[in-house]
Amino acid sequence: MKNLYIILNTLFLFAVVSCKHEVKNEVQTDENLVEISKAQFQEENMVLGKVEKTEIKEQVAFSGKIVPKINGIAKISVPVPGKIISVQIRDGQYVNANESLLEIGGTELIDLQQAFASSSAKIKQLKSNYDKAKKLFDENIKTETEYLLAESNYKVELANYNALNAKLQNIGLKPANIINGKYVSRYSIKSPIAGQISEINVINGQNVNTETEIIEITDKTKTELHLTLFEKDYQKIKIGQKVQFWGIDKNTSKSLATIVRIGGKLNSNSNTIDCFASISDKASTFAINQMVNGEIIVSSDSVPAISQTAVYTIGDNHYVLIKKSEGETNYQFEKKKISTGKSSDDYIEILEIIKEEILMNGTYNISIE
Repeated sequence: MKNLYIILNTLFLFAVVSCKHEVKNEVQTDENLVEISKAQFQEENMVLGKVEKTEIKEQVAFSGKIVPKINGIAKISVPVPGKIISVQIRDGQYVNANESLLEIGGTELIDLQQAFASSSAKIKQLKSNYDKAKKLFDENIKTETEYLLAESNYKVELANYNALNAKLQNIGLKPANIINGKYVSRYSIKSPIAGQISEINVINGQNVNTETEIIEITDKTKTELHLTLFEKDYQKIKIGQKVQFWGIDKNTSKSLATIVRIGGKLNSNSNTIDCFASISDKASTFAINQMVNGEIIVSSDSVPAISQTAVYTIGDNHYVLIKKSEGETNYQFEKKKISTGKSSDDYIEILEIIKEEILMNGTYNISIE
């Protein structure tokens, strides 16, 4: 019996000693107070801070892509049908304005030159007949009907001559050489702009007509940002607002742009509106038609704010932990309900006046009910 008494006393003392040495890192003394040990505070990299004036930007998110400006793209077709004699370019190649891209020949080109030479010879005779008829009509020797017929024949052929002359000049041929019988068997298609070849749709020996687009050239230095916005954001957007955007991976560096055009028509299928922004030179690193994401800065205000990491959300309510006291081994915080305003990815506006220090970081392991 004596031994049993000693054993029971020993167990009781051990339990008491153990309880005296037990230390809790986090203690809730009542529903609004939280105690955190300094050891836990340091281990979890907690940070104290105060409400400070911070610039918070209201932003509208969008998706879009890089597109060429109207003067930064050229789609090329042939002015005269024919057969591809030689292709002098490759996909992705840079070309200068007025540089030869390919050569075209065929019977259509020969027929065009022959028609022009024939019209040139005919118009000389018709012009002579017209001048003679006009003179005789003025002298009352020829009838008005004869005069008008000579005038009509001349002017019809003159229109045909001018059209053929324009076609020849359009493909780079000299009409004077053709009048003298110096025909050519091929003509060159030249680049209207400087840029990169983005599409080639022909090969040597292929027959092409005037309706077929055979080459596309784009200039990466003349691009803009095509944005797609939802209807709910339309009223927030104004010309001159700043834009920041990036590739599909948000970790890529951001580029800047400015809204320059806002579409006035809603896409009935997607409930979106198209807008366009002028981009900086930095954006030339993007490929044409590359998809991007971004944000339009619709407003920017300096307001009292704290880090987003300092705010707890329970249901529809928001709370922060305000430092009340500091002991040798722990801190005591008070849970305080707050009202919030504008927010960004990193900061949130506080509508109350709070002068005390707030637990800003390292709060994720603290349970608040």
